[in-house]
Amino acid sequence: MDPSFLLAFPLLLALSTLCSACNCKIQHPQTYYCTSDVVILADILGPANNTRTKRGFRVNVIKMLKAPQGTPRIHEIYSPISWTDCGYRVRNSHQSLLLIAGYLRRGTLRFTRCHLVYFWYRLTRQQKLGFEVAYRTGCKCEKPHARPKSFSFCSS
Repeated sequence: MDPSFLLAFPLLLALSTLCSACNCKIQHPQTYYCTSDVVILADILGPANNTRTKRGFRVNVIKMLKAPQGTPRIHEIYSPISWTDCGYRVRNSHQSLLLIAGYLRRGTLRFTRCHLVYFWYRLTRQQKLGFEVAYRTGCKCEKPHARPKSFSFCSS
């Protein structure tokens, strides 16, 4: 091995930049249900207002499966813009019947790729029944006291 490589390698490591990536914990769907503030069945109608850090989606909520009492009707949902911050990207301009779980911040629903984002038609009958009835009666989860600066299930 060339000795110059041994000298250059530590220099290359020192000059390289760290990359950040979205890491999601794989959990049982009931855990996602329990730890989410809101679970909806919705159609994504198209883009909504974006900010510097959030991508907005206009939605038509078909069914509210879980929400705190007094939650207003949801017309827009938000995800991080950046893919490395676990941001969700719509594959086409309209996605129908998505099961989406997330959390409320200042009255808006926010979610990431690490939350539940499932196509309803891909779920089994038992899974659908779980989301519609069983998970709510079977989960005794506690609300997290503090959420990470980024989004719920993403590690930093």
